Amino acid sequence: MGLVIGGFIPDPFDRVTEYVITNTEISVTLGVYAIEMLLITILYKVAISVREQRDK
Repeated sequence: MGLVIGGFIPDPFDRVTEYVITNTEISVTLGVYAIEMLLITILYKVAISVREQRDK
């Protein structure tokens, strides 16, 4: 958050440099969300299997 906010602070000449997201940043963000979804899927699978064994 500090890096994005830092891009909106005027420089000594009172100009604001606009921030443009790159393809690398988009790829990293999508990768983080993909890993998160994979971990959630694995944890749900484990939790469901434990619940099914407990109910038997």
